Amino acid sequence: MNATGKNLRRFSFKRIVTGSIERIVIHQAQRIDRQRTQQIDIYYRFIGKLY
Repeated sequence: MNATGKNLRRFSFKRIVTGSIERIVIHQAQRIDRQRTQQIDIYYRFIGKLY
């Protein structure tokens, strides 16, 4: 596959993924035992939130 084909495939995949995301919810970060954790919820169109 030539470079143009690779770029086209990558561009198409990126459009599909970003087009399928409805919203992203980023929760406040927490520190538990010196570790920082943060919950991120991704809601997809027609599917909803995946766990």
